[in-house]
Amino acid sequence: MRERTLPRFIDVEASGLECDSYPVEVAWSDAEGHVESMLIAPPEEWQVHRSWSEQAEALHGLTTEALLAEGTPIERVCMKLIETARTETLYSDAAPFDRFWIGVLLTAGGYPDHALRIVSADRLIALAGASPSHESVEAAKTQAQAKLGIGHHRAGDDVRALVEAYRLNRTHCDS
Repeated sequence: MRERTLPRFIDVEASGLECDSYPVEVAWSDAEGHVESMLIAPPEEWQVHRSWSEQAEALHGLTTEALLAEGTPIERVCMKLIETARTETLYSDAAPFDRFWIGVLLTAGGYPDHALRIVSADRLIALAGASPSHESVEAAKTQAQAKLGIGHHRAGDDVRALVEAYRLNRTHCDS
C-alpha cells in the first residue's frame, strides 16, 4: 500500500539567534518524506554586517570557513527552494525563527521575503496523534530522533525527525 502524501517540513540553521543573524543551512522535505539540505555560502556583506554566535556554531558544528568552502550561493539556494516549495505550506518546529531567516535568505536572493509559506508544525503533528502542545511535539521529535539515531543539530536531520515524528504520531493515531 502506498503511503499517503506527507506534509512538507522545513528547518533552518543560523549564525545565531540575534536579529542580525543569518541562515547557514536550510533543509526541506518533499511529499514522500525525502529531505534536501543545502549549506548556504554567506556573502561578504553578511560576514561583515551580521553576527556570528560561537554558541550557534557549537550547536550545529558549522564554521564560516566550511560554509565558504562547501556552501551554495544564495541565488541557487533560493531558486531551488522557490521551484520546489513555492506553492506548498512548509511546516516548522520554530516557525517564527525560520520565517525570519528564510526572509533574510530570499531578500538577499532577490525574492520577496514572504515568497514561501511557513507555519508551525505543532498543530499539524498534534493532529496526527500527539496532544496539541509544543512540549508534546518536541517529545515526539525527540522520540523520532532516537529512532533515527540522530544526535546532532543540523537542518536535514531536524527535518527527518519532523517527518518521522509526523509518521509515528499518525501511525499511533491510525492504530
